[in-house]
Amino acid sequence: MSAALRLRVVWCYLRSFFRRTWTLADYPVIVRFQGPEPNPEDLPPPMRQGTWYPYFASVYGVFVIGGGQTADEARAELAKRFEEYRAEHELPRPGTWSRSICRLAAHERVVSHGALRDEFIERILQLDPNTTFISDESSLTDFDSDVSEFDRKLRLLYNVALDALPDDRLVTVLDAIANR
Repeated sequence: MSAALRLRVVWCYLRSFFRRTWTLADYPVIVRFQGPEPNPEDLPPPMRQGTWYPYFASVYGVFVIGGGQTADEARAELAKRFEEYRAEHELPRPGTWSRSICRLAAHERVVSHGALRDEFIERILQLDPNTTFISDESSLTDFDSDVSEFDRKLRLLYNVALDALPDDRLVTVLDAIANR
């Protein structure tokens, strides 16, 4: 953290004791330029979709982010998302960190598959199971829009066909592999 940001954080924290309600202006806001849009082929498949924003604005200590083509657009999007966040959550004191970092999606069914889950991530998705999070709602199309290669591997390694399953959620595929 830069010295300027540290001073801003301390200032916002001290000032917060003299205000009853806090607005976005009471929090340290960080605006960053992340550069021009990269070549989509250089990105992993899930990141190839969506909009690229060269600028991001975030609130220090609150996990709210806004993106835009300019720094002002990023700040405007941040202000909108901050108000949405504030409507649903209790705000931490300016200059401090939110106690609830994030809520993870449900993943109990996927975790219940244990070693099969790890093997599936390695052999089918070709990712490291120690650094890959999949939830009960994750699907094969989250990893690549063309699932034909996944289908080929599933037929070859596990004798499971995607077209015989009700959907392409990973938990459905893991259930089918476990029940074969």
